[in-house]
Amino acid sequence: MQDGVEVNLSRLITQTYKLAEECVKTNYYGPITSCLVACNLNYLAFFICYLVCR
Repeated sequence: MQDGVEVNLSRLITQTYKLAEECVKTNYYGPITSCLVACNLNYLAFFICYLVCR
């Protein structure tokens, strides 16, 4: 308590295990999935150009 102000920590810390798990999945798997999609689209574009230009 500082200057007569009480802080209720239980109201500040509300993240549950499920929210933490979702956050980790988003932050870890999100960029990996984006990179895989970009690589697959790039490969698909290359393959289509190869078929068209043959």
